Amino acid sequence: MGTTRRATAGLAVIVGLAAEHGVTAERCLAGTGLSDEDLTDPEHEIDAGQELDAVANLLDACDEPGLGLIAGSRMHFTAYGVWAIGMMSCPTAREAAGFWLRHADHTFAMTEARMEIDQVEYRILLDAGGLPAKTRTFFLERDMAMAMTLHQEMMFTSVTPRRLHFTYPAPAHADHYRGFFGIDPVFSAARNLIALDAALLDRPLPMADHHIVRRSEKALARLAGNGRADAGRSFAVRVRAMLVRDPALGLDGVAARLAVSPRTVRRRLAAEGTGYRELLDDVRAGLAERLLGEGLPAQDIARRLGYSEPAAFIHAFRRWKGVPPGRYRQDGR
Repeated sequence: MGTTRRATAGLAVIVGLAAEHGVTAERCLAGTGLSDEDLTDPEHEIDAGQELDAVANLLDACDEPGLGLIAGSRMHFTAYGVWAIGMMSCPTAREAAGFWLRHADHTFAMTEARMEIDQVEYRILLDAGGLPAKTRTFFLERDMAMAMTLHQEMMFTSVTPRRLHFTYPAPAHADHYRGFFGIDPVFSAARNLIALDAALLDRPLPMADHHIVRRSEKALARLAGNGRADAGRSFAVRVRAMLVRDPALGLDGVAARLAVSPRTVRRRLAAEGTGYRELLDDVRAGLAERLLGEGLPAQDIARRLGYSEPAAFIHAFRRWKGVPPGRYRQDGR
């Protein structure tokens, strides 16, 4: 999941998709603090948690299969701004892949991507382990479809994967995958991956321009340094986005991903008027409510949220809501 604030293009696609299936923007954006007008403002930025909430709302309101595939197919390179310009200006797909991974925080992906390369194929692996169960399949579909769409547009030619694997069981709409990717996936696999012919990596890209690559690298570095358009909130937003994805990450884990010390994390959060424990508490409270609504037992929720034992989670939940989780669920809140 990108940890910087992001443009609204990805969420705009989701809201547009919702409208096509009879779900209003108001319903899709409920609880996000966003309005339909925000999505048309080119200067407006959101955090990953808002997009997670919008997709959860969409899935609650619409059971149309394959929405993630459709959303990913509509994420064209123009939506990514300077990141896509830099990637498509690389000399080869190999260098473009490196550019992609170095600046992954500037994409719309919710999953964590990494790459494996051998003489036969290169594999893009997506990790969705920290996403809420309700939205996991949607974002794996979408992010895999986004990767495929970008490959097609970057190379200006049709590309068919060698293999396609998903960790979840075959859905009822499994045939939709062949329609989009051109091959039948393996479901209930050990990893989520798309594998392509290694020969593609050294194919020259038609828009190669090393000057544009350098300018894009510098522009992305400035964006990262400035926290995009919201420097006053950026660091806290980035930490919160990490915790939404993996509330069990811990302060040391957050610091490692940000390449700073735990002390620096505390200091920078304090400078923005918040703290690590405060952010973690807020994220845990929101996720706990969502997971209870999905029917997960308290012990599973405790583990997902990073508690060492269910009793600690129950105590925290009572502090947040005034009642224990079982009572909260019984009352249908």
